[in-house]
Amino acid sequence: GFETGKFPNDSYWTTSKSAPWIIDTERVQSGKFSIRSPDLESEELTPRDSNVTFTTRDDFPAGTLVLNILAGTRMPFDDLQYFVDGVYRGRLQAENEGETDFKRVIIGMAPGRHEIEFTYKYNPIDLPRFPPFGDYDHIGAVYMDNVYFLPDGVTMTPTSEKTSVQPTANPQTVAPTPAPYVKPTYAPTKSPSKASAPGFFDGFESGDFSGEDWSIAGQDAWFVDQTRPYQGSYSAHVKTTDIPESQLYSELNLPLSLEAPGFIQFYFFAPISQPFESLQLWVDGQFLTPLTTEGEGGEWSQAGSILSSGDHTVTWRYSRNPAGAPQEVIDSWPSPDWRLGEAWLDNVKLLGSTPSFTENWDSGDFSANPWILSGDANWVITDEEKFQGEYSATIASDDIEANSGISDLSIDLITEKGGNLKWELLPSLQSTFDLFQIIIDGIKVFESAEIQDEWQSQELNIQPGKRQVTFRLVKNPNNLDEAIISSLTKDPNYQGQVWLDAIVFTANS
Repeated sequence: GFETGKFPNDSYWTTSKSAPWIIDTERVQSGKFSIRSPDLESEELTPRDSNVTFTTRDDFPAGTLVLNILAGTRMPFDDLQYFVDGVYRGRLQAENEGETDFKRVIIGMAPGRHEIEFTYKYNPIDLPRFPPFGDYDHIGAVYMDNVYFLPDGVTMTPTSEKTSVQPTANPQTVAPTPAPYVKPTYAPTKSPSKASAPGFFDGFESGDFSGEDWSIAGQDAWFVDQTRPYQGSYSAHVKTTDIPESQLYSELNLPLSLEAPGFIQFYFFAPISQPFESLQLWVDGQFLTPLTTEGEGGEWSQAGSILSSGDHTVTWRYSRNPAGAPQEVIDSWPSPDWRLGEAWLDNVKLLGSTPSFTENWDSGDFSANPWILSGDANWVITDEEKFQGEYSATIASDDIEANSGISDLSIDLITEKGGNLKWELLPSLQSTFDLFQIIIDGIKVFESAEIQDEWQSQELNIQPGKRQVTFRLVKNPNNLDEAIISSLTKDPNYQGQVWLDAIVFTANS
């Protein structure tokens, strides 16, 4: 939380010597201090940047780095990008005009030494003059507060919005703010269970638990009703007030028997908060992850877990005061306005694992594999360029009618042991005008903007679990005004288009 009032104050942090990040008290998430990017503005609009870097030691375990950041930036005036071990991982910008809220950034890391670098840039694309700000309240700085590291297997939540966050090894620490949702991907251990056919689906439209071999353990608090379905008319529902005492729980159990690995997927809505209650996902008696939809205007979320072949029991455990806080603490603890103290479950589905495949677009469309087309324009099949065979998939910036936008070609890959994805790419892009990105589960893992006359071979290792891989074209990534875009020079070989072919997925055995 930077509450020493000094920066850098330990060996983990370094910052640019010529333009260092500094301690600040103007905007904080909690406590008295945060760190802030320097003022790089100049009348000449000279492009400048400043870095702040967090470095883990060689003996760090695998885990998650959590940072809370207020990015008061707006292209083309300024920008914030971050990198892990020199690899670009994302960009942070103000999502709304006049935004002043800190946003949680979560970065998963393997064991050992890593460098997480944040780069604040002034006039990042070297414009000779800026467009007018208009009515936009541009902060022109980045603030960072409440940074902590969680080793794998440690469950922890901030103690309050007014208190700096520190990590703890106790997974039941009393805390009012739910932990960030992390999609579990662990293969659970086997245990005897009743048979259930792969590919089942239960949306509770029978009006009770008769659709599958459900059972309830602990307190008899789960029921099916029509109060808040995700789809259809019914969902499973549980309330804190239906559990009579602290540290008691009600479990909704689903036995499964799988001939091959699969993925149990479900939707949940859980406006709940510790220390009052918790909802957790368990498999075969092993805790996997907390489930919560925190904050105002919370919506249904999708979650799930990979399952190995064999017998399993999947459990949704809802607990009242799970940490056993004294009643006087519970009575005096402020309840968030969005908290309802109840949770809903719907559309429970078992998905099969993805076999190895090769996609050469020989069908002349996207029907050979479960591709998902989305965004502001659709990818198409073409014979104008191809790596092999008769066709390739392509998208052009001109296919997106608006001044800026995206076009996605996605596929879900479900594996117990991961796999490898290879493809051939032919880009003709320029970073000011368009970008090609690879996104896995909403996290950008690759970005490029090149003009090539030869196909490029690329590949990614796919981690176990359910992973959505997206090939994305981004038009006008800096969201520049039309007048600025039209004034910029294009490479004479620029086509504003990308082609994709020869996609090969190999599942690990």
